[in-house]
Amino acid sequence: SPFLTSVSPVNVVPKVETPSPPCSPISNCSPHPFIPLTPPPSNILPKSEVCEVAAKILYMTAQWVRSVPSYLRLSPEDQATLYKQSWRKLFTLGCAQFLTVPDLEQFQSCYSVPEHEISSFIRSVSTLRSLGLSITDYACLRAVLLFQCEDGTAYQARHSIAANSEQAVLTLAQAQPAMFPRIMMVLARIE
Repeated sequence: SPFLTSVSPVNVVPKVETPSPPCSPISNCSPHPFIPLTPPPSNILPKSEVCEVAAKILYMTAQWVRSVPSYLRLSPEDQATLYKQSWRKLFTLGCAQFLTVPDLEQFQSCYSVPEHEISSFIRSVSTLRSLGLSITDYACLRAVLLFQCEDGTAYQARHSIAANSEQAVLTLAQAQPAMFPRIMMVLARIE
């Protein structure tokens, strides 16, 4: 699938090729899929390690975006607009996938970030984590977030972007039919 990529910022090895999920209408994932070697730690990471993982999440998000063929076919202007609009939510999604809420709560007393912003971020991560999403679900959500057209923004290929968004939403709906409405409500509230 051009959207379905399983990545991990820590303890990764190349994934052996496996078929796409049967519910996915999207094909040809990413040239560099990864799987985690170890489950997320159950204890709290030191702040320095949380920062390192967060930096890896930012880097991997940018790499993932640059591996999506349908994104690369867009004009540079549309690519830049979509990435600028989605990077924060993509980062939040990555943190929900690879960090724990207690890891992130260490930063609530950080004076460089307003308290309401860090609280909102942690709430979003906590809510996403509570959904119990699979690697495939996270990949679909990345695509949904990347291909969201904001009202009032001029896109050169609005139709193509909307088609990619619809395809990602359809894939997620087929993979999680019972949870789909809740997932979409949570996604709409990510800040």
